[in-house]
Amino acid sequence: MRKQSANWYIAATHYLTAGFVIPLLIMFIFGLFIGFLPVLPKMLMYLLYSGVMALAIWLATIYSANFLKKKYIIKDRNKIVNLSTIYLVVLGIIGLVLQSFSVLSIIVLVVEAVVFYLASKKYIEETSEEIAV
Repeated sequence: MRKQSANWYIAATHYLTAGFVIPLLIMFIFGLFIGFLPVLPKMLMYLLYSGVMALAIWLATIYSANFLKKKYIIKDRNKIVNLSTIYLVVLGIIGLVLQSFSVLSIIVLVVEAVVFYLASKKYIEETSEEIAV
């Protein structure tokens, strides 16, 4: 049985799953892998990081959308997509402010937000109380 929850809660669940936890785990594994490579130029590292992060977010969004479809009643997917993207951007900006940020890190955040928004828009579906078999 699907649960009825507030849009902000479903959006937070989506953000935490697709925009934070799974990408964090994938980037941790990527960091272990990249440690074995020779030192790369900073620009190449940002491009590589951005590409892997975009792929991680895209795959995590597919997983999260399937999870949300099974667990929650989603009446307005646009609200979920917009709220979760706002969470990603606001927390990303806070992260940039707490660190010393550069133009490249801003570009990475923009790429992450665009990929997250587009993938969420594509994969999150509206649901009803009945669970399709």
